[in-house]
Amino acid sequence: VVVGNLDPESGLDIVFGAVARISELYLWVIGDGSAAQDLQDKALMIGIKPRSRFVGWRYDALSLISAADLVVCPALQDDIGSGVLEAWACGKPVIVADSVGPGLLISHRENGVLVPMDDTRSLAEAIKWVMQDQSFAERMAKAGFELFNQSYAASSVLPQYMTVFKQLVEEAKLPSAPTQ
Repeated sequence: VVVGNLDPESGLDIVFGAVARISELYLWVIGDGSAAQDLQDKALMIGIKPRSRFVGWRYDALSLISAADLVVCPALQDDIGSGVLEAWACGKPVIVADSVGPGLLISHRENGVLVPMDDTRSLAEAIKWVMQDQSFAERMAKAGFELFNQSYAASSVLPQYMTVFKQLVEEAKLPSAPTQ
């Protein structure tokens, strides 16, 4: 599964090249954007369209991610890394282009696999590796899931926000120093 905005920086052309190198691989693309039609045309042109599903933007994306074997985050520019967080939330292994957002979240070979940006061959090799080594994929997915629950899940983040908000309210109640 690939999740994200389908724009020129999506990195999907790199994923298409990797899928073309792995005959038994099927690709689900979740998302929409300015390059959606161009990307579908490219998938057809390079011969992977029969093994690709462009499902558009979905409110049930997490259920599709949960059904997948792995999540790939190929974006050349992704400030947040939401695809990584969604993969971790679903307990799925993740392969990420080493761009700013996702690259900062991943500890290579611990909670994900980092591949160089714009490198079709490295991405294909990483996909093969993760798909063939189930114990590695499970360890990586488990580490990502644990990190997500510890640092990013609402149950851990909301209490931190509430503490900050309470402090701000208390500070607002303090009388200001008299001015002369």
